[in-house]
Amino acid sequence: DEWKSAGSGAMHTWPSGKEISLKDYATAMIQISDNTATDHLMRILKREIIEDQLLIMENDFIRKNIPLLTTSEFFKFKWALPDEDLSTYLEMDIDEKRYFLSTKVYNTPLSQLGTNGNPWNSPAFINTVEWFASTRGVCRGLKVLIEKNDPIVLDILSKNTPFVDVKSANSHFKYASFKGGSEPGVFTFNYYLESKKHKGCVSFAWSNENKP
Repeated sequence: DEWKSAGSGAMHTWPSGKEISLKDYATAMIQISDNTATDHLMRILKREIIEDQLLIMENDFIRKNIPLLTTSEFFKFKWALPDEDLSTYLEMDIDEKRYFLSTKVYNTPLSQLGTNGNPWNSPAFINTVEWFASTRGVCRGLKVLIEKNDPIVLDILSKNTPFVDVKSANSHFKYASFKGGSEPGVFTFNYYLESKKHKGCVSFAWSNENKP
């Protein structure tokens, strides 16, 4: 229960104790942006191990992304904890931040979401509490995953490819993968695509601090 999150997905509605595979978590994370699946993967694989991937993927904002937050930590900072707690957190060094996340943030129940005065349907701290990447950085990350050439990874990434059809006989593409993401004020669309002659990445990111 303490690893459950809110927002998109279905696993936060499941009874606790259900056992599934890491592949099931990864599939739900990619296919339907299941936040609880994402947080379980981060807890099981360990935050610091995932942060190492930022270096491998040549992320442009490593300093802003460490510690890499879980989705439930996003929610709590934006819509549960007092704004001054976030201000204090942002001034801490990395070790202090890790301790704050494991104590104050971890012990704040999700039932407090919506109680700090920040409206749900408006952008909240999107330039300070986020997963940060440039569009080129997203493409470099996708490239690292694709070049592993792992059939399980390739299958998961291709589960949900909006607006791109690879199954029809006259499809331009022979393979497509996709991951999107959104919250009030933030919207991203990211594809890795292969046609018969070409392959490459398309990444779109939009943000607005003032409007959802």
